[in-house]
Amino acid sequence: MYSYLHNISFIINKNGTDSFFSGRSLAKEMYSKKWSTKNMCDDYDIGIVAFYGDIPIGNINIQLKKKRTYIPSERYFEPGLYPEFMNVENNKIGELCGLAISDNLHRIPREYVLGGLILNAHLAAMQNSISVFATVQKKQLINKLINEYNYPFFESKGANLKCDNMPDDNYWKHEGAPSLYYINLYDIDTINASFHLLTQLTESNIKIVNKLEAKDYDTQEITNVA
Repeated sequence: MYSYLHNISFIINKNGTDSFFSGRSLAKEMYSKKWSTKNMCDDYDIGIVAFYGDIPIGNINIQLKKKRTYIPSERYFEPGLYPEFMNVENNKIGELCGLAISDNLHRIPREYVLGGLILNAHLAAMQNSISVFATVQKKQLINKLINEYNYPFFESKGANLKCDNMPDDNYWKHEGAPSLYYINLYDIDTINASFHLLTQLTESNIKIVNKLEAKDYDTQEITNVA
């Protein structure tokens, strides 16, 4: 076991807290370096931030679908093929956004941080009765989450980019544009993937601090998407 891993911790928190903005600062720095992104908003509901000691090393955010609001993917994509699990009555949806990991990390801690961010996003979603995540990601990352972490992401075939709303940075303009994906958070394979990661983090003495209150948000049900 790698002894330094016990210095890693994860904090789940709502917008407006110090840890939330520490994660957002890291995300902005990493996106600016890699994709020349100039403008990133902070209007997400939940932040999951990985720390090494008190230094932020990873971030992911959740935007929850609320009444009369759009999640980011709805602004960027025309709807494509929905997975069957989105046709279930009373589903509630959120979106994974702002995934970033410090470029100072070596391979092993990066793997723990990536897995831990997805796991903790799953925990935060379950706490708020969110049953489906949408996310806009590059295929390379999704393949990693599927093949190495066993998360069953579903690509929305036929989802078309709205060119007039596309962000002006290299993340969207470079070859291999991102696609829209969904994951069923109640699926047994999703739960098993997160349980396996939780076991790994526990065995490595990696702490998870959850500062959310139960069902903080008024989320919207998915109905009649097909």
